[in-house]
Amino acid sequence: MTVQLSVAMIVKDESAHLPGCLASVAALGDLIGEVCIYDTGSADDSVAIARRFGARVTEGYWDGDFARARNESLAMTSAPWAVILDADEEFAADPAALRHLLRTTTADVINAQVIHLDDAGLEIGRSWCGKIVRHPQTAYQGRVHEVAQRVDGQPTATVSAAPGTLSFPHHGYRNRQVRAGKAARNAASSQGEVASARASGDPGRLALALYHRGRSSVLLGQADAARADLSEAYALFPPGCTAKDRAASSLLGVLLDAGQLAEAMAVVREHQRTGAPADVIRLLLARLSLASGQYEAVRTLTRAISPSGDPERDVDPRIVLELRLAAAAELSRHDEALSCCLALYGGHAESARLPEILERTRGESAGTVARLLDGLRADEELLRDLRTQGERGQDIIAALQALRRACPGQPG
Repeated sequence: MTVQLSVAMIVKDESAHLPGCLASVAALGDLIGEVCIYDTGSADDSVAIARRFGARVTEGYWDGDFARARNESLAMTSAPWAVILDADEEFAADPAALRHLLRTTTADVINAQVIHLDDAGLEIGRSWCGKIVRHPQTAYQGRVHEVAQRVDGQPTATVSAAPGTLSFPHHGYRNRQVRAGKAARNAASSQGEVASARASGDPGRLALALYHRGRSSVLLGQADAARADLSEAYALFPPGCTAKDRAASSLLGVLLDAGQLAEAMAVVREHQRTGAPADVIRLLLARLSLASGQYEAVRTLTRAISPSGDPERDVDPRIVLELRLAAAAELSRHDEALSCCLALYGGHAESARLPEILERTRGESAGTVARLLDGLRADEELLRDLRTQGERGQDIIAALQALRRACPGQPG
């Protein structure tokens, strides 16, 4: 069988995560033809663990350049497609669906959902990221927050994988200390990338470098530095691109956190002037309205948002629900707030919402709550989450089991 798919990784001192990561790859059987790891100088037993799982390992070095290291790992691969996997991730896929996608797509990069998990293994958020790339047609650029681009200079075509095709559970940002440490590392690496981008005279490269440095500054609590970088990045990104939307959103967040509402409104108005999509503007205005205490305006704006079905251009529906939830709570619209919580838990698999659901239904019977939760998630996921909720969770489990006995043909 021709190898369709390689795994390409860069690793340093990841002995705690590697066994779980590589076990998830091994579980996919012959979908994966090879695992190629470029080690950037591990002092632990990462190299030995990787080789024990059958990976090919090159023992290299670290110079702060993520793109160089990524490209070294890609150079080791032999398949026409490579999965870009980090050691603190796992790889989950439907082999048949993924094989079909690889055979039929004309894209250069396949985007997939990365599922961020907390210390308890509960989901705290999701993000879309380019996770499978054609090789050797693509290579990485950018010292930090590296991006795959076509090597011939033509536009890089992307496609987003359909739900259930593949996903990447991610354990790397489970607590504040870990997130701060990675943000500091990224900020240090991005200093050189910003300087190099300025020297290159390439405004697109500079905009991206400033944006990523600004995002790192946000995570480090360096508001003034973040505002300066994000403002410059926003000005450099051309109108109509999703990167400009992201820069506007990040800049708005910095201003709202600082209580600078007039400046935040100016950002929204400027972004509207550039022709940004109507739903992007509605979302920015809803965030501003929430910060201003205009809760009915939040409800009006979020209800007007209508997804087009393009995950790369649509606003994040989770953020829409979170805004609606916050406004409903402030207005004491308890049923609406509960509905938003249930949608986040069920429709967006945010397990961390379950305690809030139980708090909002504290006066309800276990049977009533069981009926609300029934069918929102697969049975094994729902039971796993409920087991973390003490006696109340056990009561709801018992009520769910009673529902199953009463309706034995009902799907879980």
